[in-house]
Amino acid sequence: MATRFAGDVIRQGRQNQRAANETPTSFATDAGASDVDPTNDLARNPNRRAPQTGIRALELMENPKAAAIEEGWTNAFKQSNQGVAFYKGKMNQDREINGFPPIT
Repeated sequence: MATRFAGDVIRQGRQNQRAANETPTSFATDAGASDVDPTNDLARNPNRRAPQTGIRALELMENPKAAAIEEGWTNAFKQSNQGVAFYKGKMNQDREINGFPPIT
């Protein structure tokens, strides 16, 4: 009685055999990956579950009008009392990391 295997099962078996027969001159030939399969562009995949921040970042990169609105809001925030306090705190953290005294 003959055993019949599907083509994809045979291909997978051959691939496993090649991986098992690696020698120091034949392994890690493609960036350390034993088998490289091209992937989809994850930024354009409609099935990708990205958080809202990823969607917003993508919009800011692709839409100049949205980027200009965001930049205007950021500049206005920097000039407000809350923005000055926020950025002063950030600057003091950076200065402390780099060994400079804080701004008072």
